[in-house]
Order: sequence, then structure tokens, then C-alpha cells
Amino acid sequence: MTAVPTLLPRPARLTTGEGSYLLTAETALIATGAALPEADYLAETLSRATGWTLRPGNDGAGIRLELDPAATDLGAEGYRLQVRAEGVLLLAATAAGLFYGVQTLLQLLPPDVYRTAAVPGVAWKLPCCEIEDRPRFGWRGLMLDCARHFLPKTDILRFVDALALHKMNRLHLHLTEDQGWRLEVKKYPRLTEHGAWRPETLVGHYRQQPWIFDGVPHGGYYTQDDLREIVAYAARRHIVVIPEVEMPGHARAWISAYPEVGCFPERQQGIEPWTRWGISEDVIAPRPAVVQMCKDILTEVMDIFPSPWIHIGGDEAPRTHWKESEEVQALIKELGLADEDGLQAWFTSEMSRFLADHGRKLIGWDEILEGGLAPGATVMSWRGEKGGIAAAGAGHEVVMSPSPWVYLDNCQGPQDEERVGIGGYVSLAKTYAYDPLPPALPADKHHYILGLQGNLWSEYIPNPQHLGYMAFPRGSAIAEIDWSPAGERDLGDFLYRFQHHQQRLAALGLSYRPLARRLIRECKGQAVAEAATAMLHGNAIRRHAEDGYLGEWTSAEALVTWEVMVATEGDYEVSITLASSDDAAGSSFVAEVAGQPLPGTVPATGGEPRSIALGKVNLPAGRHLVAVRVTELASEAAMNLHRVVLSR
Repeated sequence: MTAVPTLLPRPARLTTGEGSYLLTAETALIATGAALPEADYLAETLSRATGWTLRPGNDGAGIRLELDPAATDLGAEGYRLQVRAEGVLLLAATAAGLFYGVQTLLQLLPPDVYRTAAVPGVAWKLPCCEIEDRPRFGWRGLMLDCARHFLPKTDILRFVDALALHKMNRLHLHLTEDQGWRLEVKKYPRLTEHGAWRPETLVGHYRQQPWIFDGVPHGGYYTQDDLREIVAYAARRHIVVIPEVEMPGHARAWISAYPEVGCFPERQQGIEPWTRWGISEDVIAPRPAVVQMCKDILTEVMDIFPSPWIHIGGDEAPRTHWKESEEVQALIKELGLADEDGLQAWFTSEMSRFLADHGRKLIGWDEILEGGLAPGATVMSWRGEKGGIAAAGAGHEVVMSPSPWVYLDNCQGPQDEERVGIGGYVSLAKTYAYDPLPPALPADKHHYILGLQGNLWSEYIPNPQHLGYMAFPRGSAIAEIDWSPAGERDLGDFLYRFQHHQQRLAALGLSYRPLARRLIRECKGQAVAEAATAMLHGNAIRRHAEDGYLGEWTSAEALVTWEVMVATEGDYEVSITLASSDDAAGSSFVAEVAGQPLPGTVPATGGEPRSIALGKVNLPAGRHLVAVRVTELASEAAMNLHRVVLSR
């Protein structure tokens, strides 16, 4: 039986064949004209891991990259890939399509292809197959909050590679906050000289009182040349970098550098960037000089970032200072506005017109809807789906980015087994089940939904290692939602593919939350996956360590996983040991072994553990993922799970 390649995101159409194409030092890489940059990218990537410099050619067998503008059926980012024993053909209508085809070609190779030094002894084989693929949405991205915790440039570049691996095409950089200003602005140097550094940082969660601080200054910023380098690196990978400069709120670091932009300049002299989390009441006062400063800053931003979209934030701008300021109240009256909401709407319109005059589009969080939305503005819907539905209904473009589904700063497992998070829980299953087209949005408005974006707010993400842990696998799930056809998602299949995908992330040098931590080896014909060694995904399962079971299980959005190593290829009997009370029986579950589903129903066991045979799976020797999840709850709690056993 031919193995199905474990591609992620899953392609629109994949047909496997027999045999493989062997890449060697003599393989020709064939491309001409506008296809050459993508061929160069492929050659550079392959050369690092193989140690070979693929010889260029314009004819004959090998790996051929072709651009055909007439292939309009593939769309602006689609591709067609044919791998045969005698050669490889990659065809697309655009350079972007070729690039995404190259990403698939790389995933077909062993994971070591992502390493940066030559790996000896690898058979660089591409399995024979035919793939026709194109994305579902045009906006496929993640946001990095570089403001609350500074992220070094090299780590951003590595993250860009992670986006490319997942066929994502948008990197949103959140560059300014109450806690730090990370963007060099030459006209206003104190923004980084002063605003880029806070004296210390809160330790632990914001809600834990009394507050404790670490006493260690934290900061950093990106020079304009740094940012141009990031933009160029991303553009080489067909990724648009969208800069965000928060205004009028989240402005304490800005005001600490230039108190004259605040509502009370004398009172705000000497303030520092915030050392704790939450929402500061320090907002800019939109007096004429400050509005001009905003335009000056955006002018320099536009000079750095060629993105069609410039993000001005617009979220969580408290009205307290505006209400208290006689100057701001007089401005509201002078402009003929009703209230503070109207003032923010006026300010947003000013920025939108300014950006439009320079050929750019304003994008902001869904608060920019309040008081009336500026013509041509794009809305990023974060407070659930309501803002996105309203904006799309009014004919505005929307990026869905709703909390909690794609807020990746939420914990992925039980709090006592995870680092401190923002406060909520978003399991992999919850993220993977989300769809960017809300049922409440009429079908004739669907085209206003540009796509889906996940957000990595960094209050509780202090370093690059934890960033990767919080980003993946949920970021991989977002990539699949954005790319793969609707209605064909299968969580079990995703888990199976991500188990292999982990090796690619590791080879790239990226951290991630593993699907399982400990490896369980087959011993005397059995691999016994005990509850104590399971990895928990979600917070709806409680680990009863002393009694040796996983209990409660109050949500179908939670699952548990193990990785087992079987020594011999063959058929394995799978059994599960569980318990339930007589009035809690009837919930449905599925155990998946190496992507092979074995469904079951929880029986009444009188609260005593019982072993239940689920069926057989055929496994090759090696590592395999075992997952158990509830598919339908018949009562408040599904079962107490003790173990899963594979026997041959």
C-alpha cells in the first residue's frame, strides 16, 4: 500500500502513485524567465541540507518549474505538481503559486531538508504523486506582539520561515504598546531612545495580588534598516508584512517619550512605559499638532513597509482622559461631534484619508466601527465575530481574528501543567473547528471575508522558545483552515499529519507544543499508554494522579495523546480501559492510532474500570500517535480513562 504524504496544510487534491523520484547531485533544476527566482529559492534550500549545488538547465529531465499565465484555473496562488520516477513538473500561473508548490515539494522530502547543514546518508526521495492545490482565502496569517516583549530580529526571520512552511502570506507586527515602542522613527527619536525601555516587568499574572516586579529593565527596538530587512526576507517568501502603530490608545510608551501628545502634558511628565499588563488610560489627545505627528510617523512607516494595509490599532482606547480634558471636550464641540466615540471615528477617518492619499488602506481592530467606519477601512474582528459580521454586512473587507478561537496566548492544557497564560483556554481542537465564514453572515457577503489570522499577544510570552510553544500546533491548524477546502477537515487526520510535521518544525529550529511528551515503547508484544503519561489538550479533563485515571472530561474540545513505539510491523489489537457511573454512560468517543479511527461508546461500568476491545490497526514499525477524544457527550462528564493498550 502506498503511504499518503503527510502534508500540512492538506492540499485540495492529492493522488498517490507507485515509486519515487530520487534527487541526486546530478539532478537538473529547470526554469526560465520569471520562474527563476523560485527555482533559485528551491536550489538554495536544497543545497543547505544536501550539500549539493543543483545544476541549472533549460531542458531535459529533472525538476522543472513552469509559469503559465493561461493556467487561470489555478488562481493567483495555486499550483499543479506532478512527481514521476523520471522527473518532476511544477506548474503555476504566478510566481506565488510556484512558491507554494515549492513548499509542498519540500514537505514531500525527508524532514531533514529544513536543516541548515548537510545531512549525510539521507535518501532524498519524492514519492510519486499528483497534486492540484489552491488556497481558500487570500489572507492567511499570524500576528506577533513585539511590543510587550521584544523579539529579536533573527527570531522574526525564523518565524517568517515558519509562515512560509505553512503557506501563510501575512505577518502582522504589533510594534507599539503601553509597555514599549519598537519602531525607529527618525523625526521623533525619543520614541525609541526612551519609549523602547521599561524599568521592570510584572512577574506572574496580572490578577495575582500583590504585584511583584522583576526589577530588570526590558526593551529593544528595530531600526528602519532592521525592518526593511524583515520586509525583504518576507517578500522573498511572498509574505506581506503589515505594521501596526497603535493610536489613539495603548499609547503610554509614546507619551512617556513625548508628554505633549497626551491629554495632560504637565501631569504626564516623567511617566515611564508601563511595567504591568492591562489597559492604560493614557491616550493621545487628537489636537492638530498630535494629528500631524501621527501623519509624520505613518509617513515613515509607509516608507519602510510597502504593505497595502497599514494597521493603526484603534482598540481599547479608554475615554477617561478625553472626558476629563477641557481641551478635548472643546475639540469635540468644535468638530460638531456627539461624544468621545465620535471623536475616535473622526480621528480614524483622518488617518484613513491620509493613508488613502498615499495609496494605502487603513486596517484596525473592530473598535473602529464605533461612531461610524471610515470609507475603505478594513476591519480586524477580534471581539468574537460580531464586528466582522457588521463590517462585511456594510460592504467592508474583514479579517477574522476572533477571541477566543485564534487567540494563541490562551493556555492549551490544564493551568497546573502549563506556563501562566492570559487567563483562558483554547485547545487545539477548538481552534481547528473554527470557520472564518460565520453562519450569520449571508452568502452574498462572504467575499468580504479576506481570511483568518491568529494572534500571539506577548504579555505572557517572554521569549522565542515560548512563542513557538504557543504558536504551534494551533498556528498550523489556522494555516489549514485558511488554505484547505471547506468542509473537509478531520481532526484525527490533522493530528496524524502534525505528528510528522513536528519533525519539520524541529529541523527548522522552531519550538512547538508536542502532541506527546514521553515515548512509550512496546514491551513483550504490548505498548501500554497509561493515563499518567498522557498529554492533555484543553482544560476539560482532570488528571487524577493518585488514582491513575483522567476524569471529568466535560467537553468534546479536549483530547489526550501519547506517542508509542512499536517494534514490529503488523496488526495490533487496540483496547481501552475506562470507567463511568451508570447514569453517565452513553457518550461517544474515538481512539485514533496513526490516524486510523476506532470509535466507541462509553458503557455503564458501575464506576469500576473495564477494558473494552476497539478493533485492529495495521502499523509499520516505528513511532505512532495515539489520541482519544470524546465526540458526543451524553452527560456532564464522559468517562474516567485509565489506559490504552496496543497488543500483537
